[in-house]
Amino acid sequence: MEEKKNIKINLSTFFLILAIIAIIIMAFFIYKLNNEKTLTNEKYENLQNQINELNKTLQEQQSNSLEEAIDSNNSSEKDINSNNLNENTNSSEFDSSTEYEITGKYYQESADGDEPFYTFSNNNKVTYGSLFMCNGTYTINNNTIKINFTDAIDPDGNAIEVADCNVSEFVELTIIDNNKLKDNSNGFIYSKK
Repeated sequence: MEEKKNIKINLSTFFLILAIIAIIIMAFFIYKLNNEKTLTNEKYENLQNQINELNKTLQEQQSNSLEEAIDSNNSSEKDINSNNLNENTNSSEFDSSTEYEITGKYYQESADGDEPFYTFSNNNKVTYGSLFMCNGTYTINNNTIKINFTDAIDPDGNAIEVADCNVSEFVELTIIDNNKLKDNSNGFIYSKK
């Protein structure tokens, strides 16, 4: 009987030792898997950061390319407008040093009927319209008239928004000569009458 107890104790000790060894081996593998998962997560985060940086760089390059294209397009439009202006003025050179005195009413040349017109006064005030009238101020710099419309009224004398007059709040006109102006936004020519 004692022998059976010894064998049972020895057998239980053996299984206990075997269980401890199995637990140690499992703990080692869990530790190793955890380290691999941590390293994989770090690599993933590094790759994600690189992707974000590449996307940011790509967006900046696209933005720069777009800005360059817009600048190039604007330069081309300015050249075309300048060429059109020279064709419309019957002169070979446009003198940017000339001081112009712009006053009076300027009507759209291609207009048929009661089209809007600009009225410039000596005190740098300007109105635009026919029935609906926009009021504002203007400055002349390098043969360009820059207009800032500040208010508008309808035919009944009621205050309305400038946009309701089908005109932008800021308008630029190019001076062809004292009697002709060109609207830079739509190319219309306005003549003094």
